[in-house]
Amino acid sequence: MELGKYLAKGIWGFADKTLPLVYGLGFIFLVVRVLPPNEYGTFVIIQSITIIVFTLGFSFVLQPVIKYASETDKYETYFSTGLLIYSAFLFICTLLIFIFSEFIIRYINISINDSFISTLYYIPLYFITAIPRNLILAIFQAKFEVKKIFWIDFFYFIGSLILIFFAQSISVLNTAIDLLIIISIANFISSISAIIFYMKTNSLKIQFAKEAYYKIWKLGKYSLGSSINYSLHSQLDTFFVAYFSGVNGAALYGAVKIITRIYDIYAQVIQMFILPASSLLDSKRENTKLTELLEKSTCFSIISILPVVIFLFITSDFLVSLFYNTKYPEAKNLLKLLALTGLFIPWISVASSILFGLGKTNIIFKLTLWNLVLDLLFYYSGGIIASLEGIVYAILFIQFVMSMLWLAYSKKFIKFSLTSTIGRTKDIKNFILKKMTIL
Repeated sequence: MELGKYLAKGIWGFADKTLPLVYGLGFIFLVVRVLPPNEYGTFVIIQSITIIVFTLGFSFVLQPVIKYASETDKYETYFSTGLLIYSAFLFICTLLIFIFSEFIIRYINISINDSFISTLYYIPLYFITAIPRNLILAIFQAKFEVKKIFWIDFFYFIGSLILIFFAQSISVLNTAIDLLIIISIANFISSISAIIFYMKTNSLKIQFAKEAYYKIWKLGKYSLGSSINYSLHSQLDTFFVAYFSGVNGAALYGAVKIITRIYDIYAQVIQMFILPASSLLDSKRENTKLTELLEKSTCFSIISILPVVIFLFITSDFLVSLFYNTKYPEAKNLLKLLALTGLFIPWISVASSILFGLGKTNIIFKLTLWNLVLDLLFYYSGGIIASLEGIVYAILFIQFVMSMLWLAYSKKFIKFSLTSTIGRTKDIKNFILKKMTIL
């Protein structure tokens, strides 16, 4: 497999994934520093709930759409069928949120926050405005239309910042509800742009097909189990922080976590390319190229993320003072610890993306279930021992254990070695030298 072909598109991929980074920086100054801790804490918890739903929807519907659309040029039926299933899924999740809202409040210890229930009622607006955007992004990901993905995300992330800045300037950004409405408007604008891009080469004619429905359902119902485990894992830290530290603790943790959002960029870029690439190679039974894909992708990811980890660790005190002044002084040590989680991103993200591309959803379910069990055990133990800081130490330990497990299970299906993976630095070096020669 030619790494260069994917690195060339990866430039646009990284450009796309720097948008959330820019958004995060702007969000810090326009929102985190401005909103009262109880309102920002409310938003952090609401955001965690919506992230869980979107993660489940991605795994249940959009990941199968990416896999099957990447294997054919006739993907219109996957778009139509995916639209139906995805919309129905979000509707059901919305109902469940309202049904269990009282339990959520009791569990995460936020009954004193009156704005939480009011903010929940705006979640449907957020979901509806995101449907076209998310589905079309999945189709474009399957076809490596990275430029189009960039512009769709641009309208969402940069559009959100512009709207937030405007709301700030006229003093209408005061609550979590205000913020959720603004983000929903940006979602709507981004969805319109996605539809325009899609219609340039495709028809919006609805074409349902039993085969497409069956294939999405067959793969999605298994990956949904894994996604339930993973989505709970990805947001469980916030809920445990809220349980042990309340809304203000969630605000503090959210203030730290937004700085490490750059790690989400790496994970998403890896998934953007590895999932469809591994699906395509698996359909062609090109096992040797699958090995190359795993080793080169892991090696490149490690090399590129290591300077970021070092930078965040060394400058944690400075960054917290720069971003928050004296508002969240306790964030300095927490950021230093969370910075270290970047060391495990390449191993977990590459291995999990390839296993899904191979269709090994049973293995993914098993590993994500183990992850969730470790979360419940160590988050609770860490919270009892040292509250918020104890949960952060638990995160580091769990990430280390899971990176080892993902690699061990990947080795059962793809023949690779750690020595060979590290040795791929030569391939990356040769590629860079080649590109420099051309320039």
